[in-house]
Amino acid sequence: MEKIIILNKDNRDSRDAFKIGDGFALYDTDFFALKLRQKKHLSHNDDVRDLMAISKNLLSRILSNNPEKTRTILNTYITTLPDSQAMWRFRLFLFSLNTDIFSKEIKNAIFRIFEVKNPHDLTMGPEYYHLLQKTFLHLSKKTRREYIELVFKKLIGIKAKELYKSDVLKIFSSIYKELTEEDKNKAKEYLGRSLANEYNPEPLIGSIRGGFVKSQSIISAEELALMSVTDIAKKLCEEWDPKKLTRRDEFGDDFLSYDADGLSKAIQEDMAKRLQKYIKNAPLFYDKENLDEHYTYSFFNSVREIIRENKTDLSIDWDGLFTLFSIFIDPSQEKSIISGKCERRGSIWLAGWDAVHSAVADLLKELLALRENKVSIIDFNKYRNQLFAVIEYLSEHPNPDPQSEVCTPREDYSDRKDGKIKYDCSDPFTHAINSVRGKTFDALVRFMERDSKRFPKKASVKISPDVKKLYENILSQENTRAIMFLLGHYLPSFYFRDKKWTKKLFDRLFNFEPSKRDLSLAAWEGYLTNNLYYELFQELEEYYSKAMKMNRDDYTPREYFKDLDEALANHIALGFMHFSEFTLKSELFLQFWKEKSIKRQKEFVSFVGRYAISRNQAEDWLKKNRIDVKKIENLWNWILGANLEREIYETFGYWIDAEGENFKPKWQSEHILETLKKTDGKIEWDNELQQALPALAKVSPKNTIEILKLYLLNYLAVKTEDQGWIHIDDNMLDVFKVLYNNPDTKQETRNLVSALLPYGNGLFWRLEDALK
Repeated sequence: MEKIIILNKDNRDSRDAFKIGDGFALYDTDFFALKLRQKKHLSHNDDVRDLMAISKNLLSRILSNNPEKTRTILNTYITTLPDSQAMWRFRLFLFSLNTDIFSKEIKNAIFRIFEVKNPHDLTMGPEYYHLLQKTFLHLSKKTRREYIELVFKKLIGIKAKELYKSDVLKIFSSIYKELTEEDKNKAKEYLGRSLANEYNPEPLIGSIRGGFVKSQSIISAEELALMSVTDIAKKLCEEWDPKKLTRRDEFGDDFLSYDADGLSKAIQEDMAKRLQKYIKNAPLFYDKENLDEHYTYSFFNSVREIIRENKTDLSIDWDGLFTLFSIFIDPSQEKSIISGKCERRGSIWLAGWDAVHSAVADLLKELLALRENKVSIIDFNKYRNQLFAVIEYLSEHPNPDPQSEVCTPREDYSDRKDGKIKYDCSDPFTHAINSVRGKTFDALVRFMERDSKRFPKKASVKISPDVKKLYENILSQENTRAIMFLLGHYLPSFYFRDKKWTKKLFDRLFNFEPSKRDLSLAAWEGYLTNNLYYELFQELEEYYSKAMKMNRDDYTPREYFKDLDEALANHIALGFMHFSEFTLKSELFLQFWKEKSIKRQKEFVSFVGRYAISRNQAEDWLKKNRIDVKKIENLWNWILGANLEREIYETFGYWIDAEGENFKPKWQSEHILETLKKTDGKIEWDNELQQALPALAKVSPKNTIEILKLYLLNYLAVKTEDQGWIHIDDNMLDVFKVLYNNPDTKQETRNLVSALLPYGNGLFWRLEDALK
């Protein structure tokens, strides 16, 4: 064994506490738990480990059962082993086998950590702590006390502070029962956390495990509850600074981390129990010089979470929070807008200044929200000017910026059938709601809505001058699609509170000239994704018209929250269905069909069907929403006579009223037949057609047989070659039975079945049952 240990010793560095380095350090081994393995060895490390296991087994029998030979064996074989770390750990195990004979060696081994420059060399691995747990009580009371005092004197304050904090924690946890209350409190003050009354030592290198790191608070909820908020804020600036907190579990659990994130969550729970005290002391949680910004972020975010989840009584005095806001936005600060990315230290996420500002914006939104029964948690009139000041401050934050909106295709999508391209950027809306200025603009809208309540009910203007000025400043300076999207999206909220002022902004919002088009398209996209209002629909007719004249090549290549062509078609369709003044003769309607855009026109037809006809309980819904079915019937007639592209007619599948609630069956059969003639039988979403056929066969058999010829023979029969899902169900069989039993369609039904049989490798053979 000695030869193996000293092998190649000249090429190995020794540690300060030992004379020789280890060729086989065995850091993944615990000599107290070591057993002989039965598996095939994969390395020389495995060979040496098993050699040590055999030696352990042999020596354990001798040293435990043969006291006469124990001292001789110790002097001859054990103390003569080379002075390396691995052999030091092995000797610690051997000493534990006989506490009577090896009492002197045990004491010397335990006390050796006070005699070397780097005690951690001796405590690496689990064996030193095992020895403490098994033999400490065998030392005299005086010796035990001396050891404890030396730990405090020698190990506390060593340069490698975090390293020796871990050693102190493990040592004292190993002899926990021998410590006085004074010892425990003194250790806790040094460590910044309580000792563990149970500790299971593990190898320095453990087995491979997978999982997620769980952040843990360094202080218990009970201890936190006994502290004043002032003391908590003070400790956050000093000993609980994230840089000083231990960032992993000292007992070797790699999935536990005592860190700032875990502490922040504990403080949030404590805050929910005594919110008023925290709010009163809110200014203590912002100190650029002394308090880590993660804790400022955590404070704002915690208040928001408590409000949002209604964790406690919110009828409190909020003055402290608004004092904090005033300090936070104080223009006398060295830098009015502090920007800094969030960062990850080790495996732990810690907030930067960007996250702090984002948390403030989120909190503003909660403070301005109307809760149940339209009740607010704050007195808006009291805090109105302070709220606006924070919004004004945050509206200048640099997040988002144009660089964050640069889009490139993720990969070559040229072979995709749908022709859609995916980009490595977010759509404007997603980007906006995750940005500081985007959240701030949302807060501004809520502020404006609350502020408008201060005006007389009959006032034609309900927007304050400072709100208008800020809105115009944002619009004139904005250079990102994200915020332009929000400016367009919330246009109705501003328009209906000051129509004259808002109209003056239309050209600035929707300037589709090439140099302004990118940002204006984002604003237009935002507007199109909001509800449609008749008055705005009229006022913006000029811009609808301009948008119709653009084609897809004019659109910025990027991610869209809603496809512009689809969104435009939806608005035109909604306008036609809901506004009686918008008819088949309206200029905007006629222009929509005049401009060559198959995508828009397909979406228009499809949307009308999905929105008004194919929905559940469509008849009641149409009546409730005052949608004239006759107008939709006239639209179907108009489109059939318009001689459009075939693909547009294929989208009429959503118009088919399988329940017969909206269209009379005979009328519907005529229009389905005329539509299928346009497409040679092809129709999207044909499920509704199949469900409608039994009713149509009874009231309009001749039209139904013609529909089946087009749909089954011209379309489905050909499609069976590459579509395995097509099948003839009972519903379809019943349709053929009805038609075959009708003298007017009997022969045509037989002829159709005969024509279908050769297709689909027997798919249509079941139809012969209808002819029996």
